[in-house]
Amino acid sequence: MMRFNIGLLLMFGFVFFCSAGVEETLPVKWEDDVFFEYYLPGKATKKEEFSGLLEKIWNKDIPITVVYNKKAGKKIRDCNELLSNDVMTVKPSSQNKLIIVHALKVNCYVLKTVGQLESSNISYVSHEINRLAHEIIKMKIESAMPDIEYSFSGKRKVSDVECVRDNKCYISTSDGEVYKMVGLLYGDYNGDKIEDIVMSISFGSLEGINDTTDIAIILTRKSEGGQLELLHMYLPYSHE
Repeated sequence: MMRFNIGLLLMFGFVFFCSAGVEETLPVKWEDDVFFEYYLPGKATKKEEFSGLLEKIWNKDIPITVVYNKKAGKKIRDCNELLSNDVMTVKPSSQNKLIIVHALKVNCYVLKTVGQLESSNISYVSHEINRLAHEIIKMKIESAMPDIEYSFSGKRKVSDVECVRDNKCYISTSDGEVYKMVGLLYGDYNGDKIEDIVMSISFGSLEGINDTTDIAIILTRKSEGGQLELLHMYLPYSHE
């Protein structure tokens, strides 16, 4: 009669279980940059807590009356209110105040996006912006709105990259423009279990990065060595 070594069988079963592939789970992650503390009190330590941040009253009153649907004026007080109305104009009229509203809409959109992200099984996209900058600048990303000029031409070259953190870099291009790129969120946005990255981008000129408009983009890479792909772009001045 053939005898079996129980210990050997258990070891074989363990090796088979491992070789069959237990996929690693990558949780949703975020950087501290998502918490714009000047306006919003508190932070979230869990994904479930982000919905509460959308309802929190801002620390400081924003001295802007937002006019939406060309008929009603109202002071904005929280992210849900800001995202639920199309910002048509602001009172008193000021380009700087409009830029503030655009930046706030991007911040609020990013907070809301946390709830749409799920854990992933694998990642092909770096969390270090300096490793992505050259690719992003070469991407053809254009606004769908004809009156908004926003486009990476696909021909620009990076002349300088200065990073203050792994997730935050200032990129100068050969044609004299400056982009501030900030990695904010990491998780699966489109349900394919591949990690995606949510970034904010400000753009301007060498004369002043403050004269900028923020947008948010969601990027992915579907395979090792594959190209970066744009999944979504949020324009705070569109009518989403």
